[in-house]
Amino acid sequence: MLDELTGYQAEEIERLQSIGGRARSLRKQSPSPALRNVCDAIMGEVKLMIREVGESS
Repeated sequence: MLDELTGYQAEEIERLQSIGGRARSLRKQSPSPALRNVCDAIMGEVKLMIREVGESS
C-alpha cells in the first residue's frame, strides 16, 4: 500500500503507525483498565485515520 502513495501520505501513515504502536505497547504494560480503554480508543482512531489517508490517494 505504501508504494502507491505520495511521499506525504506515506510519511503520514508511518507517523500514525508509530502512534498506534506506542498505544499498543502502553496498553500491554498498563494494569489500569481505564488506560487500556484509552489506548484502545487511540488505536481505533489511528486505524480510521490511516484508512482515510490511504483513500485520499
